[in-house]
Amino acid sequence: MLAGAATDLVHIVSLLTAQLAGAGPLEELIVALRGHHHVIRPLSAPGHEGLFLLVTLDRRRGNLALARHQMRALESQIVA
Repeated sequence: MLAGAATDLVHIVSLLTAQLAGAGPLEELIVALRGHHHVIRPLSAPGHEGLFLLVTLDRRRGNLALARHQMRALESQIVA
């Protein structure tokens, strides 16, 4: 269910940002809730359209900056 909702969010935000001048493609989407962060990172390489990485972090125990860094590194390994 979370993956389906994330797919809808990525699609909606991509449509919204496509209308902004010079916005470029969606790099990542962070949803901040009271107890969690959800980080959604669409894969950018050709042939990976519609695929994304999704990480849910506990706000008290997780490190958002480190998670974003590790997701970028993982993406580069996946699309290489």
